[in-house]
Amino acid sequence: MGTYMVKYAGLLQYKGTNYAGFQRQRNGTAVQNVLESALSQINNRPTVVRYSGRTDAGVHAWGMPFAFWGREDLSEKKWMFILNRMLPADMRVLSVVKTSSDFDPQRDAVAKQYLYCATLERLGPMWDDFFAYLPHLPLDRHAVVEGAKKLVGEHDFKGFSKTGSSVKSTKRRLHEVSVMFTKTRLYFSFIGDGFLYGMVRLLVGTLLQIGWGKKNPSFIEEVLNGNALANYSVPAQGLHLVRVWLEPDPFLEGIKADEGDLSQHFF
Repeated sequence: MGTYMVKYAGLLQYKGTNYAGFQRQRNGTAVQNVLESALSQINNRPTVVRYSGRTDAGVHAWGMPFAFWGREDLSEKKWMFILNRMLPADMRVLSVVKTSSDFDPQRDAVAKQYLYCATLERLGPMWDDFFAYLPHLPLDRHAVVEGAKKLVGEHDFKGFSKTGSSVKSTKRRLHEVSVMFTKTRLYFSFIGDGFLYGMVRLLVGTLLQIGWGKKNPSFIEEVLNGNALANYSVPAQGLHLVRVWLEPDPFLEGIKADEGDLSQHFF
C-alpha cells in the first residue's frame, strides 16, 4: 500500500542572496528548486509546491506561504524538523499545518507587504545583503512623501512593471505606501492586493528620482496615465517580502493557544 498523502501549508523564510528568485529555474538555482528537492526526498516521489508569488533574484522573504501534498504519517512538527534539517542555512520553515485540499496560496492571497531597505553608507558584510547601498545625494524628503501619496489607491501600474509577465490585468490597488528616513537609512513600505513583476523596485526608484530632483512628482501621474514609463529600478538586495495575508488563513486556524500570535513570525 502507498503512503496516504494530505495537503499541507508551509511558511518559508529565506535569504535570497544566493538564489535566482523563488520560481523554479532551468538555468540557475531558485528557492523552489531547493524546497521541492527536499520535499521530494521526504515523500519519495516528485513533489511540486504552490506558492504566493515569485520574487526576483536576490530578494528576501520573511514569510512566503506555500502548499504541498505530503505524507500523512509525519506530524506537522516532524515536517518542520526534517525540512529544517535538510534545507540550507539561508532557508527556514517557520510553520507547517495541515490544510484543506483546495487551499491555494496564490489564489487565497488577498494582500502583501513589501519593505525596501536602503542605506547611504557602506555597512559591511553583515548587512550588505539586506540593505541596498545608494549614492548619498541631496534628498528632498517632502517630495518623496508627496510622490508616495499619489500611488495609493487602484491604478494601472503597467508603466511600473518589467516586461516578461503574463498577467491578465495590470491594475492593482495599493492600500498603504509609507516612507521613513533616518540620518543614513531609507525605508519604503508597500501594502497592496498584488504586485507586478519588478513593480516595487521601480516604484522605489521613481520616488528616489523625485527626491533627487531628477523627476517631478507629477511624473507619477504620467506613468499611471500611460504617458510615461518608469526607468530606474533599485538593486534587488534591499527588497523584502514581509507578509502575505491569506483568506482563509490556515496558519491562523492552526495556532494553538500556547503558540501566541502569528505576527511573531513576521516582526
